[in-house]
Amino acid sequence: MQVTSQDMLACYDSKMVVRLSFDDGQQHFETELDESPVLNAALSAATGALETALSVGGNYSPEQLDSLAPNSLALAKRIICSVAFVYLSSRRGSENTEYLKAIREESENYLDRLRGGERIFVLDNSTAKQSAGQASLVAPGAEALILMNGIAARANPYFGGVKQRLPIQPYR
Repeated sequence: MQVTSQDMLACYDSKMVVRLSFDDGQQHFETELDESPVLNAALSAATGALETALSVGGNYSPEQLDSLAPNSLALAKRIICSVAFVYLSSRRGSENTEYLKAIREESENYLDRLRGGERIFVLDNSTAKQSAGQASLVAPGAEALILMNGIAARANPYFGGVKQRLPIQPYR
């Protein structure tokens, strides 16, 4: 998923974005935003924050983010732009404004909900839909249970060895 300066301008005031994106003190215009290393770094870091939140939640892979439905894609870009705006503003030390605090809290709250699986994105690709958010059964085999030294491994005199009760291969 590629978030551009045009997406940022769709979410926030163009004069403010231009002012926060350049450090040289000269007058710049909206057409120059694509070459701003400051804005591109903020957008990349914000995209990474979203990808990290989604991968920690285990609901999406980076490949699945490329197949978001149009409305979900717009929401994902909005979240990325909000996080990037907070990054840009905090570079200048203007983090204490109430407006910026509200944007930060809203974006962090949404990232936390995505991370926890409370909120999800809709996928456009049918094969990606089938695998998104699917839990996988991961169960230890007999050898792993022996290494855990749990009650099943220590109760050999009463119940027999773990290898006698469970198959060697993990469950599939």
